[in-house]
Amino acid sequence: MAVWVNGVKQGGSGGGGGASGWSAPFTPQNFSWDNANASGPIGWAVAQLNTAKFKATGEGLQNSTATQQSGTIQATLATPPDATSLDTDNAFKFVLFGDSGTTGQCKYDLTIYGYDEVFEGITAVDSLTNQVAGYSGTHDGSANAATLSDSTASFTTDNLIGSTIYNVTDGSSGVITENDGTTITATLSGGTDDDWDVSDAYYIDAPTVLTLATTDLTDSTLFDYYTVSLKLYSKDDDAIYLIGGSINGS
Repeated sequence: MAVWVNGVKQGGSGGGGGASGWSAPFTPQNFSWDNANASGPIGWAVAQLNTAKFKATGEGLQNSTATQQSGTIQATLATPPDATSLDTDNAFKFVLFGDSGTTGQCKYDLTIYGYDEVFEGITAVDSLTNQVAGYSGTHDGSANAATLSDSTASFTTDNLIGSTIYNVTDGSSGVITENDGTTITATLSGGTDDDWDVSDAYYIDAPTVLTLATTDLTDSTLFDYYTVSLKLYSKDDDAIYLIGGSINGS
């Protein structure tokens, strides 16, 4: 498969045309601060981290905990010249992370625009708004348990392996080694009990993966360029991160 970044082939061989023969991945380095659409008070912090995440945080900006702060980042990405269509299942993918287990602390507004060089027209491809949060809940299994149980959860089996789970109640945490739909296995440390008791609160730092199929888009035409505008919101000392993504990626 040929991999393209901003219209330039990145080595390798294979067909660039068609829905399955190309991919245009992007990283936070492709994005910049959109000063024209900045919002929030002066001092809103948007920083590109060494770990290649674009971070927006409202920490320390205000005393009120009821109001989210926001800022906009933007990137324009070119499709390869010999591409002919978008993948029907993986037209766009964004990986976001909100470092809060509480819904409402972190949010995004995503708008995608397409530009056609021939007609010199700009089209709004899609616009989405949603909350971003790690998984959170309470343990409703037995006391002094080594495995978290949450009968109300609907985890994807083994999808959380490698993420960190936090026992908010006793202050412990551990890396997840196994999970099914309602249970999680991790060796906890650093807390008062390092196990799970009834009603212990938990939070998991798994990222949110937003995958858009062509049927999700208001316009599934393959454009020459795409401009992605991502408005990030957070409040208190929580933060939201853009980790990366792709056009036509798997």
